[in-house]
Amino acid sequence: MGKKSVILQGETFEVKDNKLELTNKGIADIGEIEGLSELHDLRILNLNHNKIREIKGLENLKELEELHLYDNHISEIQGLDNLTKLEILVLFENNISEIKGLDNLKNLKELYLADNNITEIKNLENLEKLEELWIDRNKVSDNLFVELGGFDKLEKVNTPIDFVEYCKKKKQVLKTLQEDPSKFHELGLGEIHNLSVNDINNLPESIGPVKYRGKTEVALSDYKVLMAFEAKFEGREIPELTEPIKKNDFGFLVKNGHVVELSLYKQWLTSIPENIFKMTNLKHLNLAENLLTFLPSTIGELSELERLTIFKNELHRIPKEVSDLKKLKELDLSANQIKEIPFSFEKLNGLEKLYLNKNLLQEIPEGLENLENLKTLWLQRNEFMDIPEKIKNLKHLKDKDFK
Repeated sequence: MGKKSVILQGETFEVKDNKLELTNKGIADIGEIEGLSELHDLRILNLNHNKIREIKGLENLKELEELHLYDNHISEIQGLDNLTKLEILVLFENNISEIKGLDNLKNLKELYLADNNITEIKNLENLEKLEELWIDRNKVSDNLFVELGGFDKLEKVNTPIDFVEYCKKKKQVLKTLQEDPSKFHELGLGEIHNLSVNDINNLPESIGPVKYRGKTEVALSDYKVLMAFEAKFEGREIPELTEPIKKNDFGFLVKNGHVVELSLYKQWLTSIPENIFKMTNLKHLNLAENLLTFLPSTIGELSELERLTIFKNELHRIPKEVSDLKKLKELDLSANQIKEIPFSFEKLNGLEKLYLNKNLLQEIPEGLENLENLKTLWLQRNEFMDIPEKIKNLKHLKDKDFK
């Protein structure tokens, strides 16, 4: 092999056994990878967990056999025409709405398209060697699933379950629910997990509380959120906890039929499903050590929230709606990339613990001097120089770090 390394953001990455690993490097444009087009003998390229929006710059990688682009921001399948030796293509969890651009991939054996926005199964007729097709958790309508479009020509397709039988059973379940939504309580776990997130979200509130994984009963609105996250975790169950959530826990806590604490610690999340903000009884939300770059303004709808933990993400800004969380007692935004706080902290007058350390703040946020209940304040490792005496002398401040 000629060239055996590439440069990304000034750092050199070696090719090992004809494989290049560049996962979770914050790549937005494949063109940022210097020297990639010279890797003519590369067999495996892993670009999972980045921010790539367009597939391009791969024309010279004609020996490529595996291309992994899971969890990016890709909206269109393109730029693959020269990759005729490709056998595995992974495009899980992107923004793809249409299957196209695959006609030249005559040797493709495995195609992973789950967790996108695809509405129709089509343009697969030329993939004669295809053995596995993963296309669950998309927006394919049920009549298209059953009629299969061009899919019936692919006799070798092997999915985790018999695809045609799955389609027929799912159609029957949806028909049953349409006639009588209360029948949802009689479905088995297998039938429930064949339903899409959209199917679950369309359940009417009239069916009342639902048992998550056949165990604890929770409000339907909370159940819908748990199932949405489970879909992001590829069907993995979210553990139910019996005690208040600790820093590194993953799971949820239920009280009186409602999820009151939810921790999605270290789950590689790049975004938050919007319906999480319908968990109106939530008191503690832990999103620490993920890959979040922003919080939506709807965070302000969690009116009962007392603890918000988002340390070690990639947040650049905080929405002003955080100041609507009047019951907030603890806010941990440490170890992000926040440059400014667009609201006055005096609105959060119940705040007792505030962690803003390890950010890029250039000025002391407004209103800190008015937080009379503040007991913990960490501001170290930011870009401002001085701490006003009013803040240093807050009446109840005991745990502080201003270095």
